[in-house]
Amino acid sequence: MGNSAVTVQGVESVQDGDVTVALSDGTKVPLYDVEIADPQIRQLYDTAAKYDTNTAKAFVSGFDGSLPISTYQSAFDYFVTQAKHGVSMDEAMQHAGLAGQMMSPYPGRPPISQGKTCNPPVPVVTWGRRMQLREG
Repeated sequence: MGNSAVTVQGVESVQDGDVTVALSDGTKVPLYDVEIADPQIRQLYDTAAKYDTNTAKAFVSGFDGSLPISTYQSAFDYFVTQAKHGVSMDEAMQHAGLAGQMMSPYPGRPPISQGKTCNPPVPVVTWGRRMQLREG
């Protein structure tokens, strides 16, 4: 990729474990063609390859750097699984453990529960009587 002064803006797509990222100059390139200086951010994008496109986008955009990637991934996977199974927020939080509770800038709410509409849409967990995974 050379010495271009561009930044990775996020996940564009994931197909068969290969991540394509969007760059600040508007181009879309395979992750393997991108040199990311921060090893933690590189690990984040590499880890996102295990998800489908929308889940990878949520995984990357929800990371704030406050937890090790492996801890963040465990908590992220836990909340996504709970949402898919219709588990209530209160019940999910009771069993989330410390890492799950640490994921959030809001006490008791993981980042994927903020209900933000993103462009492009990413899976968002919304909390009401039951939590559910929906397109943001």
